[in-house]
Amino acid sequence: MPITNVVQNFQANAKFTTFDTLISTSAPLGAAGVFTSDGDTRFFDRITGTLFADQAGTISIKYSVDGINFDGEQTRAYVASELLCIDTANKARFVRVTFTNGAIAQTVFRLNLLGKN
Repeated sequence: MPITNVVQNFQANAKFTTFDTLISTSAPLGAAGVFTSDGDTRFFDRITGTLFADQAGTISIKYSVDGINFDGEQTRAYVASELLCIDTANKARFVRVTFTNGAIAQTVFRLNLLGKN
């Protein structure tokens, strides 16, 4: 098969996955500190990413169709020094992520969420 046919066949059948940063931070939180950030997810099918912190806390993901009223909360306790991988279906146009730190100030906090389609 000529190379041009191979390239054309690849282009016709290729499904490219794209990622785009929705939310990203690496600023440690103080004792009982709270990080909250919103992201526009209208172009994405999934929300994926990672969380790592050296102190325990709670992560919450909420969804909104209008960017004002956030509902449908998913909450999970976070265990210190655990690499938490996040992968969830996109449920609305906007997402709000909140991390509430525990009683000890962090020295490490990394939260990165990507939109994926």
